[in-house]
Amino acid sequence: EMDRLRLLKKVKPDERFKNIPFLMITSETDKAKENEAFHSGADQYITKPFKTCVLEKTILHLLVKPPVFKEKKVLVVDDSSTMRSILINNLIQAGFAEKNILQAENGDDALALMSSDTIDLVLTDWYMPKMTGIEFMCKVKSQRGFKQIPFLMVTGETDKEKVVEAIRQGACEYIVKPFKAVDLQEKIKHVFAIAES
Repeated sequence: EMDRLRLLKKVKPDERFKNIPFLMITSETDKAKENEAFHSGADQYITKPFKTCVLEKTILHLLVKPPVFKEKKVLVVDDSSTMRSILINNLIQAGFAEKNILQAENGDDALALMSSDTIDLVLTDWYMPKMTGIEFMCKVKSQRGFKQIPFLMVTGETDKEKVVEAIRQGACEYIVKPFKAVDLQEKIKHVFAIAES
């Protein structure tokens, strides 16, 4: 009822689906057909038969975008060393350079780091000892020179009222654990878009 090209042409213009990668897998070897697929919105194209390693590499390329945040410095604040490691791995997958990712286990340590380095983005947990992520964020934004630093709240908190509170207090975005690297990347893109607007 609907071939692959008609599906692409129908789905890709929709704002809800435009960022979903489309991998065309087909026995069609005609270059004109391949070009038509790309023109219709396909992100990658594989002809049958294919090797498993080719499929894996292509999918990886589609899901992990090229580095777009390489020069940005990001601070990860979380009292869990395991969660910090997960976040750092996700940030590297999202395109941040490892050398530009700083980490702190609480708000006090984070403030000390921020006073000696230029930070482009802060990812902070909600619940931490000494001060919560919200308290830390408010403290940062009350200081001259730090007010414009964007915050992304990373937490297991799912209460909608908490989400509203985080945004009201100054968070640009909010992501709930667990999450995928691609979801984090989209949130970060949105944070930078808000910060630069």
